[in-house]
Amino acid sequence: MRYVPPIPLYLLPHTATLQDVVLDAWQMEESAGSVELEHVRIEPNSSLKLDASNQQVQLKAVLFFDLVNSRPLGAEFKLGQKVIHDGAIFHVASVDTLIAFGPHHLEVGLI
Repeated sequence: MRYVPPIPLYLLPHTATLQDVVLDAWQMEESAGSVELEHVRIEPNSSLKLDASNQQVQLKAVLFFDLVNSRPLGAEFKLGQKVIHDGAIFHVASVDTLIAFGPHHLEVGLI
């Protein structure tokens, strides 16, 4: 059986905070809990992507989350969550699972 090794740790140098977001009565965002992401990679990006409502959005960055080496294992990414990295605030616009003889890593589009 073929095997694709996980993304090496030296290619996953970043940390970030993933925050769940809820809207209050005035439609203002409130944090509903957060988790620290370790061993991820955040790359600037300027590609166009379709969001959940089929509208084109321009990504600002892509977060790479390896399913073996990134922490915490089993982290769930959902549309609308916040990702905070080096003081920059992004929102999750897309989540793609990349397959290489089985799930390999997630590519999370950030706006």
